Amino acid sequence: GDQSAAATGPPVSSQSLLDVAYSILQTADVYEKARKTLHVASLWKDQSLTAVGEPSETITPKHPARPEDVHIVDPMHVPKRGGAGSLDNKIALVHSLAHIESWAIDLSWDIILRTPFIYPD
Repeated sequence: GDQSAAATGPPVSSQSLLDVAYSILQTADVYEKARKTLHVASLWKDQSLTAVGEPSETITPKHPARPEDVHIVDPMHVPKRGGAGSLDNKIALVHSLAHIESWAIDLSWDIILRTPFIYPD
């Protein structure tokens, strides 16, 4: 996808935050997932999206969607990275950071789905 596209997404005016969280966790493309996240954050910040929803209305997926070509490796089986001096080590470090950020987005939306919300009217 176009990695430089502005953060846009589907209209969410009739959806709750929990509905959007579920939808984002079901998005496999990491660029689309990030775009949707930025879009929803903007809507939440400017109060265009205000409905939280009921936790019981949304089922949390067992695992977030991932691109088909991603192979998840147990951290115990990943070779140790050396210092940041060599190009290969720099590439490995950036690769690791990209995975960490992707997992952080998924974890954030997962927490939103699993946390019972109590907001006063």
